[in-house]
This record gives sequence, structure tokens and C-alpha cells, in this order.
Amino acid sequence: MPRPWSDYTLREWLRIRPFEQRYNYARYQFVARRVARRPAARGDVRAVKAAIRGRRVLVTIAFNDAEFIDWQTALVARHVEDCFHLIIDNSSDAAIAARIEAIATARGCGYMKLAPNPWRKPIDGGRAHGSAMTWTWRNLLRPGRPAAFGFIDHDIFPVRPTDPFAPLGRHTVAGQVRDKSGGKRWFLWAGFCFFRFDAVQSLALDFSLDWNAGLDTGGANWFVLYERLAADQVFDVGEVLEAIGEDVPLELARFERVGDWLHFSNFSTPHNLPEAQREALARRKRAILETRIEAALGP
Repeated sequence: MPRPWSDYTLREWLRIRPFEQRYNYARYQFVARRVARRPAARGDVRAVKAAIRGRRVLVTIAFNDAEFIDWQTALVARHVEDCFHLIIDNSSDAAIAARIEAIATARGCGYMKLAPNPWRKPIDGGRAHGSAMTWTWRNLLRPGRPAAFGFIDHDIFPVRPTDPFAPLGRHTVAGQVRDKSGGKRWFLWAGFCFFRFDAVQSLALDFSLDWNAGLDTGGANWFVLYERLAADQVFDVGEVLEAIGEDVPLELARFERVGDWLHFSNFSTPHNLPEAQREALARRKRAILETRIEAALGP
């Protein structure tokens, strides 16, 4: 849903912003609903629904990086007990998708390859990611009836034994709480969010975004779920920012610690940096990450 009518200023009303934003939001939702109804390109929906029933399900949205999936599936198998790891592949590169499927199969993970989505520009990555999450909820999780489920990014890694589902013993939802609306609305970051199934099974969860309301990917659940929750129903794992080196400011490149998980934080480097500088920072981060992954995997 767009922002409430009362959120708009007189200047915005004079510029007809409430109507413009509602039109754009309705058009976006029309496309998103069509995407959510499409069948997967690869994978056995019936088998996945049977595999997740009554289980704790960890869902990774994969996108064009087989190495991340290789590292993550190995670390989840080592450090996260009693969960079914499901890879939802939203990759646009067919060769990389084939590698991701092979890795998932070898590690005993569930795998589904989604059909191509209409949001292919880098600026629309959040919309593509949110549509993959909503598709998973509507076509797999809701009918599959797990005990609990959580979504994680493909570039976040458990670096020690951990149980991300544990907070759901006392809370309805858990994850990293974010607020980009100036205190009006909050949402769980799409890269690390967990839900107790019995508390949300009747809801039409919507993992899309609405920037006009200050809600990033997954934020549309504010209108479906989050605004109804009391503070003691929400567990916020928080985050700790880690520099990649004393010579690199946090605002240029960093890692994020989310509890026992290390997030590569691919989008922490500003896009307006010179391309050569961005690439150098990315290579440096990747090399550091690989060392951290090797240490977390152990002998």
C-alpha cells in the first residue's frame, strides 16, 4: 500500500503526488502479482512442499554468483542444525544457474529456478528480489506449511554454530529491523528475516518494496503484518559494521555482522565512485571474505 493520505504535505498535494504514487504503485503491484502466479522454470514444486512440511526452512534467494552459494551451503550444513536449506534461484545467467543447481543438488538442498522476471536493470534489483520472496511464500511456503521459515541473502554466511530460528520460540518474527521512514514504519531486512508459520499462515505476505513509504525490499509486509505486532513480538538481531582495513572508511566498503552471520554487503560501496576504485575495493573484500570463509569451515 502507498503512504497514508495524511502523510502527504500541502506541497505534495498541490503537485498531485498522492495520485501519481498510487498509480505507479498499482502498476507495480499488477506486474508483481502476475510474476507471483508464473510457474518455476526448473524444480519440483510438489517435492519441495513435501520436504518442508513441519520443518524449519532456510530460504536463500540466489542471483548470479555460484561461489557465494557454494560457500553458504557448506557453512549452513556445518553450523545450522535441523533446517531444510532451499535455494530459490533468481539468476539471469543460465550458465551460472546451472552451476548453482549442481551445488544445491550435491549438498542436499532444495532447488527451484524461477522464470525470468521483468525487472532486469540493476536499479530494479530490489523489486526482482522481493518478487522472488513473494513467489516462494505463495507457491511453496504457505501451501507447504513449515514450522518456521526465514529468508537470507546469498552473500551472508554463518561463521560459527548458530540457530537463527531460536528467537521464534518467544517472538513472532526475528531479523534485522530497519527504519527508513523517520520512525513512521519499520521492516525486517530482506537479507535476514524469520517468521513463525502459525502466526502468519493466514496472511498474504508481500515482500515487495515501496520507496515512497520508506520501505525497502520486504517492507510491504508493514501493511500486512508488522504494524500489528507489539514490541515484544519482534526480535531485532541488530548489526555491527566491520571495516575491511584501517585505510578504508566504513562508508566506502565494509562487512556487516548480523549475529553469528557475516554479510558481504555488496551494496555498501557507493555507485558514484570511479569504476576502477569500486572494482579494487570489491576484489579486496572478496579476498578477505574467502579467508574468513576458509576459517569458518575449519579443517
